[in-house]
Amino acid sequence: MKKFLLKTFLAFSLIFIFLFSMTMVLENKNKKALQSKVKVECEIRDGEIIIPQTPDKVAANYEFTKLYFYSGIVLSLILPILFYIYGGIGLIKRWNFRFKIVEGGILFIVYYLFNMILMFPKSLFSSFYRGRLVGLSNLGFLDFLKDYIVSDSIDLLISLPIVAIIYVIFLKRKSWYFLSAVILISVSLIGNYIYPYFDEAQNDLVPMEEGELKSKIIDLSKEAGIENLDIKVIPKSGETNSMNAYMTGINNSRRIVFWDTTLNGLSEKEVLSVAAHEMGHYKLNHIQKSTIISSLLTLMTLMLVHNLMRRFSTKDYRKIEKVPYILFILNVIGLLFSPIETAYSRKMEVEADTFAMEITNDGYTNGALEIKFIESNLTPVDVDPVIKWLAYDHPTCRERIELSNEFIKKKCE
Repeated sequence: MKKFLLKTFLAFSLIFIFLFSMTMVLENKNKKALQSKVKVECEIRDGEIIIPQTPDKVAANYEFTKLYFYSGIVLSLILPILFYIYGGIGLIKRWNFRFKIVEGGILFIVYYLFNMILMFPKSLFSSFYRGRLVGLSNLGFLDFLKDYIVSDSIDLLISLPIVAIIYVIFLKRKSWYFLSAVILISVSLIGNYIYPYFDEAQNDLVPMEEGELKSKIIDLSKEAGIENLDIKVIPKSGETNSMNAYMTGINNSRRIVFWDTTLNGLSEKEVLSVAAHEMGHYKLNHIQKSTIISSLLTLMTLMLVHNLMRRFSTKDYRKIEKVPYILFILNVIGLLFSPIETAYSRKMEVEADTFAMEITNDGYTNGALEIKFIESNLTPVDVDPVIKWLAYDHPTCRERIELSNEFIKKKCE
């Protein structure tokens, strides 16, 4: 136990020192850019929105994004290996649990905490330090630490019984991959319905204030064929200056959620455009479609794991010693499948943008919003192809402005 903890602490220290050093290098390199102001005007020429240049501060922020993105990939791949090398599996075996479901639960807790500790430096620098450095975050360190611990603890408690059951199935059933996929898909389907209520409790959602703006959003939803739309607001202005909104839930649990920064920072036309975009996700059944895609990928992933383990390990691989190998393979497959998920997500975002422009009959506001997000969220105009395909689930700023210009052009024909 002591050796495992010592090695974990040493790994934590090395990861912390590396990310601290690289963060300081980037901060020093971009010192002037980080102190600059971001002001981007929406320029219209010959009836089209001009795609702006990336401001210096936005470009500097994107350099940090790349550092933490690639660091996160490397960490996700090596952590299962380190857990095995450091003796995590041997530690669980020495405890000699009588019941396999308890063994699976404890294994999950130990690995989750191991992962949580070694990933902490990345979260610290990418979310807390970088956020305050570029002016996106207002959180103090203790509030950040509290949020990190609470959110991860909630995820741990929710996942624990599911993982413990899957672990027993893995040990005892040859068709574990199919049964596990059924469980995970079922959990996903249930989660789509109950998540809005969980979100409401965790994030202190409040009903949107009654008034002209809310009435116009409700009228717009009725025009879109959505009845009894619930609208909630998250008080985020104490934490961040970024803007966001999302559609969540299905059937009776559906709702649009705005960050209060979005309502405070946008004009009425812009808020209505954002609301129309979120309505598009619901009206076009994007939640259901993405659930189907993720379900298929879940089944394919687990079948691939099964076949790879049988081919390159042993046919009787269903043992605790092989869990780190499986976790590593899962992370590799997840990385390889990322372009499929992100490409489909970007397709849905384009459809939602198009829906919003059609129902509001307004392409200019849709495009102007992207320019506003460059200022508020430090959104880059373009991103590297690798980051786009592995992580970008939304079209780039350039692509969304080009889509708006296409709509404007068609409208004028």
